[in-house]
Amino acid sequence: PEKVNGYTVTAIADYAFWKDYELGISSIVIPKTVKKIGNFAFLYCNLLRELTIPSTVEYIGEQIIAGSGVRELTVEDSDQPLTACVAANSISPLSDGEQCTKVYVGRNIELTNPNFTPEYGPFTWAGVITDLTYGPLVTRLHNYECWSAGALQRVTFLTDKVTVLPENAFGSCSNLVSIQLPSRLERIETCGIFCSQVMKSITLPATLRYLGQQGLDNP
Repeated sequence: PEKVNGYTVTAIADYAFWKDYELGISSIVIPKTVKKIGNFAFLYCNLLRELTIPSTVEYIGEQIIAGSGVRELTVEDSDQPLTACVAANSISPLSDGEQCTKVYVGRNIELTNPNFTPEYGPFTWAGVITDLTYGPLVTRLHNYECWSAGALQRVTFLTDKVTVLPENAFGSCSNLVSIQLPSRLERIETCGIFCSQVMKSITLPATLRYLGQQGLDNP
């Protein structure tokens, strides 16, 4: 609920639902009043299949869907970025679901880590995500955005605001079959789309002006 005993609910605590295997929760609706989701908030929510992060949420902690049954994750559209905490073992809260195969990103993602700041993106080392869609309000990606996301097959940009595909954005995505690039893309940096073993064709937009070293190096 938005309120409990007269108090507005603004956060979901660390490990809030980690005993879900005892509760049997299969659906969670987060109210628009929530601004923060804590570390491991939905740990072991085995029956939970879908999760939507509202546009009001400003911060999500480490590995929020680790060990859960979430298969589809949606980050609602917003002009405001979502800050996501990267775990100490270099796992992003957006790519830590062992069963999460489909992700929709509706806004820019900012990464924070209290321990170190490696070259790391929201979906680096994502092991099971197959379908990734960027919504119309997304304006930028990270270096190593999806580096070594081994299961990733399809990427769709519904935004025309992304003009640069950063270094290694989709590097070492060996199973990437198709990528629908932003219609106003201007630059593909070094290893931007690198090492796919299965991609047979790609359409480059007319706005493209720069292709970095090995920007499209795919066997």
